[in-house]
Amino acid sequence: MIEVTLRVQGVDIFDQSVDAIIAKEFPDLSWDQADGLTTLTVFVDREDAVTDTDTIVRRVESAIDGLKVVGVYRDLVGTTDIALRTGVSREGARKWSQSADFPAPFDYIGAGSMKVWAWTEVVQWLEAARALDMEQELPSLALMTQIENCIMRNPDHTTVLWHQTASKMTNAQKPIFQSVQPAARVSAGGRAQGLTGNFRELVGAAARRT
Repeated sequence: MIEVTLRVQGVDIFDQSVDAIIAKEFPDLSWDQADGLTTLTVFVDREDAVTDTDTIVRRVESAIDGLKVVGVYRDLVGTTDIALRTGVSREGARKWSQSADFPAPFDYIGAGSMKVWAWTEVVQWLEAARALDMEQELPSLALMTQIENCIMRNPDHTTVLWHQTASKMTNAQKPIFQSVQPAARVSAGGRAQGLTGNFRELVGAAARRT
């Protein structure tokens, strides 16, 4: 089983009526609310994480009025967070972050002055590089994106490419209408205008025979 944490809006989990629904209908889910951020953690099989998470989301949104899942929580951490979670010093965590094989920063905060990493990638690195088991089974960033695209009903890249290709093919098959100008006109005096070379001579000869 893996932990998938979701960002939630539109609900106060400390409200008595909401708390009653959670306790009755969703006792196996984990909820948290602090500093304006509400999260919901579900536990699903890795192989079926996308479909199972989507099913749970639909159930929760249907049961709790106003609740809306707005994405997957990435859990970004700085070196101080890493130090606190692993039990090492801040200097130790900073040195880890400077290792050549340490994960690349997920983002920069404060005009690039502070690096943050996705905790799921840090956990993978700790186990592989330091043999430190954090006892957390987390989805990869790629799987998080797949789950988010599903619950938010975002089209996948195959669907987008198919629609773009179909649109181009439709446009290519549209008939192109062009106004056709007469190649030449014959004046009252029998002279062809707008033609050059041998073709003018042929038109002129035909006019003289009429």
